[in-house]
Amino acid sequence: MLLHTRPGRVLVVGLGTGATARAVADWPGVTVDVAEINPEVARCAPAFSPANRSVLSRVRLGDGRLLLARAQEPYDVVTLEPMPPYFAGTASLYSLEYYALARRHMAKDGVIVQWLPLHLVSPDDARMIVATMQSVFPETWVWLMPGDRTGLVVGLGRPVSPRVIAHRFARAPASARALAGDPRAILASFVLDPRRAKAFAADAPSVTDDWPILEYSGVERALGRFGSGSRLHDHNVARLRAAAR
Repeated sequence: MLLHTRPGRVLVVGLGTGATARAVADWPGVTVDVAEINPEVARCAPAFSPANRSVLSRVRLGDGRLLLARAQEPYDVVTLEPMPPYFAGTASLYSLEYYALARRHMAKDGVIVQWLPLHLVSPDDARMIVATMQSVFPETWVWLMPGDRTGLVVGLGRPVSPRVIAHRFARAPASARALAGDPRAILASFVLDPRRAKAFAADAPSVTDDWPILEYSGVERALGRFGSGSRLHDHNVARLRAAAR
């Protein structure tokens, strides 16, 4: 949201507890659509109210990809928090065709954000995810949440330096500022710019609808090799930081 000049329409794919959708909805003048494929998740959502009450009426039961394909107006921001990519069917939200669909239904200066669970993907999987995003969004950055195992792959419709965050931070809702913390920490967390992201993902194949390799890449073998998700995460982060040098 900080990367976009004036976010107006936002699509959140994956409701979960509603925390991400609520964080987005706090921005003034924003219209939020929330896609959730699992009716049981939607039924559980009121248990997390009032924190997510503002977005419960915006939840649309169904596949986020189909909702995007039927969009009548472009989205400014699309953010995805699906299940880990080795879950059956989830690779369709990490595929070349999905990112191309998103680009067609996004504003020219749109932003797409993809979850990169570094504790649940093999090193080659991480490279494939970045390579696939960058094949559609050449302006792809990789971001690491400070003190967490979460990574994000951020695709921009047009070149934007993350340095704009510092200028826009003051205009962000109080809840966003509290969640994000210090804008300097946010900036420092963009570990790979588009050039370094390309080098990191060099020669990695793209994930496609007819080759959903993320579902079959054997993350269990990677977890067995490293002994735990924490060690796998640390290895993936070390490779990202090495590519950043």
